[in-house]
Amino acid sequence: MNIISWPEGSTLVFVNFLLIVMSLLQKKQNAARGKVNSVHEGVIDNMALKFEPPDPMKNSWEAFSFIIHISSTSMEFPIAMAFDMIKIAFNNPMIDNKEEKQLSADRDRKICSLSVIHQADKILRKIVGYELEKRHKENFTHENTNQLFRKISEARFKLLKDMKSGDLSVPEDIQLKIKKQDENGLKELEKWLQNLFLEECPL
Repeated sequence: MNIISWPEGSTLVFVNFLLIVMSLLQKKQNAARGKVNSVHEGVIDNMALKFEPPDPMKNSWEAFSFIIHISSTSMEFPIAMAFDMIKIAFNNPMIDNKEEKQLSADRDRKICSLSVIHQADKILRKIVGYELEKRHKENFTHENTNQLFRKISEARFKLLKDMKSGDLSVPEDIQLKIKKQDENGLKELEKWLQNLFLEECPL
C-alpha cells in the first residue's frame, strides 16, 4: 500500500469526472460479450443500486465532481469541457484539512451558542413572568408594577446582549449538556441565569 504525504502548506486540487454508462448500453455491451464472458443482468442492476455518487455537501473535496452520462459507444469524451473544469478547480484549491476541521468546529460552536442563547431567552422570559405574577399576588400598585417591569426587562435585555456579544459566556459544561440534549443542561442553565438575574436586578 502506497501512502502519499503532502507537504504542509501545499495546495491540493481535486477534480473528479464520473462517467456513468446508461443501463441499456451496459446491458447491450454485456450481451455482446457472449454467454461465457457476460454477467447476469441482475448483477448490473445490483451494482447500480449500490453505487454512491459524489456528495459535495458531505465531502467538500468532491466539490469539483462532474457526472457525464454515456448513452452511446460513439459518444466522445468532452475534452475541452474537462480542461475548463480543471482550470476552475486550480483557481479554487481545496481547504487544508486542519483549516476545514477548524471551520467546522467554529460552525458547530456558533450553532450551539445560538441554541443556548435561544434557551436563555426563554428562561429569562419565564423569570420575568414569574416575578410579575409574584408581585401581582402581593397587590403591587399599577405604578409599582410598571416600574418593576421596566427594571427586570432591562436586566433581561442586558444579559441577552452580553451573551450575544460574548461578554458573558455560559459555562462550557452547561453548553455541552445542552448540545447533547441532556435534560440537566437546561436546569443548570436556569439556575445559573437566576443567580445572574438577581445580581443584575436585586428584588
